[in-house]
Formats: sequence, C-alpha cells, structure tokens
Amino acid sequence: MTSKRAGPGRTYQRSLSYRLSRAYRHSFLLRALTYHGHTLLLFTLSDHKPLVYPMTATGLVNLFAGSALNSEQSPDVKILDLPFRFLAVIFWVWLNFLVFCVGNQRRLSSVAEDALNKPWRPIPSGRLSPSSATSLWVALHVAVLAGCVYFGATEYTISLLILGYMYNDLEGGNHPFSRNLINACAVVAFALGATTVAYAGQPLSLTEQAKQWHWMIGAIVFTTLQVQDLCDQEGDRGRGRATIPIVWGDHVARWTVIVPMLTWSIGAPSFWRVPWWGYIGPFGIGAMICMRASMLKGVEADRKTYKVWGLWIVCVLAVPAMAAISQVDR
Repeated sequence: MTSKRAGPGRTYQRSLSYRLSRAYRHSFLLRALTYHGHTLLLFTLSDHKPLVYPMTATGLVNLFAGSALNSEQSPDVKILDLPFRFLAVIFWVWLNFLVFCVGNQRRLSSVAEDALNKPWRPIPSGRLSPSSATSLWVALHVAVLAGCVYFGATEYTISLLILGYMYNDLEGGNHPFSRNLINACAVVAFALGATTVAYAGQPLSLTEQAKQWHWMIGAIVFTTLQVQDLCDQEGDRGRGRATIPIVWGDHVARWTVIVPMLTWSIGAPSFWRVPWWGYIGPFGIGAMICMRASMLKGVEADRKTYKVWGLWIVCVLAVPAMAAISQVDR
C-alpha cells in the first residue's frame, strides 16, 4: 500500500486556504469589536462634551491645584505620566457614566423618548434589544466594581451606582427637584473620583476650603443643570416627565438658567479670591450661555448651549488650580 504525498501545488493551496481562513477570522473579530465598541459609544455620545470631557479635565486640572485642594503633600506629576493619567481618568469617567446611560436607556419609557429625540441610540436604532441592554447593564456593574481594584475611587463608584439607581429605577429623574439634586451629587462624585484616579494612588485629603468648594459645586450644578432640559422638551412631554421648562414654561426656565449662571460666574472665582484673570473664563463663557439662552432658541441651538455649559463647568472647576497658580506668582 503506497501513500500519496501532496504536491507543491496542493500544499500551497492548503497553506493559502489556512491563511485566508485565519485572516477572515481576524477580520470578523475586528468587525465585531468595532461594531460593539461603536454601540457602547452611542450610549454615551450625546453627553461626551457636557460631562465626560469636563469631568476628565477636572481630574487632571486638580493635579495642579496643590494645597488649595489637598492637605497632603502635592502629587509628584511628571510630564511623561500625563498621557497615562489622562487615559485612566477618561476611561474611569466614561465607564461609570456608561453604566448610568445603559441603565437609563434600557427602560421602555426611555426608548420611546429616544425614538423622538435621539433615534440613533443603540436601542431605538435596533442595534440592541432592551433585554440585551439589561444583561449588558448587569455585566457593567461587575466591570466597574472590578475596576476599583486598579483605579481606586471605590466610594465614588459605589455612590454613582446608587445615584443611578435612584435616578432610573426609583424615577428620581422624573421630577425637577430630585432630578437636579441627583445630578448635582453625581457631578461631585465624578469630580472627586476623577481627581482620585488622576492622583494614581497618591494621598488625597481635602482641605476644609475644598470640602466647602465641593458643596458649592453641588449647588452650582443643582441651580443650572436645567439647561439640559431646554432641548429635550418634546421627548420629556412624550414620556410624561416633569422638567422645569414643562412645569414652569420655556420663558421662565431660561431665566432660571440665566440668573444662577451670572451669580456663580462671579461667586466661584470670588470664593477662591483669584486675580482678575481668574474671572475671564467663568464669567465670559457664563455670559455667552446667558446670551444664547435668551436669544437663541430651538432644539439645535439649545443643544449647543448645553454643550457650552459643559465648557463653563470646566472653567469653574479649574478655579482652585488658578488660585494655586496665583499663590505661586505672589
């Protein structure tokens, strides 16, 4: 009995078939990762500019606030470390915010609202079913809690999970007072968590002034965040959500944004006693928001105003760093 040995042509064909099969598998895996990664980004996309980027910037800026925020020794920050700290902070902020977004958007009432306001989101666009989103939501809880082992900021992650449950499952987001209060607490938790991650395990102990400052941050967000509701009035009405523009009317709601914005744009820099140049960012951008809220109306204009609010929050939260810089210059 003789065995037939494969000729060079057959060997080449088998080798080519193997390489093509392997390339196809790699290509399929890459397409799957790209598709599902894009799906995750769509959950948070509308709030990248007003929340994810500002909270990331806050964590990094607070590295340079020194003794204005931290009663411990100031962190040893090297320029080469900044890219890694940036990636760690933005991933922590985004991942914790993703849990909230999935928990919010998986609800049937949210799907109906998004079908009107944001039909490109994963569930109304058909990329993901509500039941699959619920499974993802549970898995993300495990992911963020596991991430605490590496990033730290455990107390802030747990706080955000509790606040998300209150907002979504206890329907705290359906009433103006509780909606703004929960959001204010969440912004403070994000700011402190992002700062903790940016410190990368180095000691962070807030000064008394810093503690008062974070109470003020909560008050700032509580009294101005209704700016986000100006552009979502149609969807909020369809969902039966009671927001300030719906309960008090669009005109009054805009003044509830304008008056606090002007007050805090002066009050926040005054609290830290920064030089005149420390008022430029908060007051300049705050005045821009007030002008937009009073003169530029409509869904797209109001949506852009909300994004500018995110930039204003960065300027306000950077005031302690400005105070630290001004102390060095004296």
